[in-house]
Amino acid sequence: MTPPKPTGFAAPPPLPIPPTLPPSPPSPPSTPPLRKGTSPGPRPVQGDDGPFTRFTKENIGIVPERVCLYTRAGWGKTTFAAHCPNVSLIEAPHEMGTPVLLKKGSIPALDVFRPDTWPEFMEGLDWLALQESTEEERTVALDALDGFERLCHDYETETAYGGKAGEKGFEGYQRGYKTSLRQWGLLLHALERLWLRGWHVVITCHAHIVKFNDPLGVEYDRYTMALHPKTTELTLPWFDTILFGTTYQNIEMGKKDKPTPGSGKDRVVYTEGCDAYDAKHRPPMLSSFVVKDDYRETFPTIWENLTNGPR
Repeated sequence: MTPPKPTGFAAPPPLPIPPTLPPSPPSPPSTPPLRKGTSPGPRPVQGDDGPFTRFTKENIGIVPERVCLYTRAGWGKTTFAAHCPNVSLIEAPHEMGTPVLLKKGSIPALDVFRPDTWPEFMEGLDWLALQESTEEERTVALDALDGFERLCHDYETETAYGGKAGEKGFEGYQRGYKTSLRQWGLLLHALERLWLRGWHVVITCHAHIVKFNDPLGVEYDRYTMALHPKTTELTLPWFDTILFGTTYQNIEMGKKDKPTPGSGKDRVVYTEGCDAYDAKHRPPMLSSFVVKDDYRETFPTIWENLTNGPR
C-alpha cells in the first residue's frame, strides 16, 4: 500500500548573508606570450654606456699572442717556443728535445715543467696563473699539443672507462674521443685564463697528412694538426694565429737536365689556410714567408712577422 504524500512542507530557512567583501583589485592587462628568441625587455644597467666598454687602439694596451705552430718533426718547433719572451715551457711526455738543444747551445736556459699525468699538467697551468710578475711580457709554451692530447685520453680512459681502452671502453663507438672533449675544454679555459692575465700562449704541434672527402669535389690529402678530428674541431677556433711550417728542398738541374736535390733547403711558414692545410691569422701578416735553415733565425723571423707584420 502506497503511503499518502505529506502535505504542508515547511520552507527551508534562508541562507545567511555573507559579510560585504572589499572589491577585487583590477586584473593586470594580459600580455601575449613571448615568441621564441625574443627578449622580455631592456634590463637595467649601470653607466652611461650601459654594458659596453669602448675599445680604442690607445686604451687596449698590449694584446698577448695566441699562436700555434705545427710542422713535421725536426723543423724547429721547440727552438721557436724556447726563445719566446720570458717563457715557461711545459713539455709533453716523450718530448726530449730541450736537453739536446740546450746542450748544443741552440736555445737559452729556461724554466721547464714535465708533467707525467693530466692532473699534474692542469695543476701546473693553475699554478702559473697565480704567479705575480713584473715582466712586461711572459709566455707559456706547450710542446707539443698532440702529446698532451694523449695525456687527456689516458686520463679519460682511467676515470670514465675504468681503465678499459678497447672496444668495451674508450674506443667503443669512438665515444672516448667525444667524452674527453670536456677535459680538453678545461685546458682551453686554463690557457685563456693565462692569456687574459697578459701571457702569450705559444703552442707547438706535429703535423700529419689525412684524407679529406670534399662534399663538393674529389677526395684529396691535406696537412692538419696531429690530433683527433674532434679535438682539432674544438681547438682551431681558439687561436688567433695558426702557422703551418714545411720545408722545400732546393732543386738543381743536373746532367741531361735531370732535376736533382740541391745543396740547401728553405723552410716556409704559411699563415692563410687552403685545401692543402689549416692556417689562419687575425693580426695582419704576409700569406707566407721564408725562414732560413739556421736555428738562430727561427724565432726572430717568425716573431717579427707575427708581431710586426704589414699594417
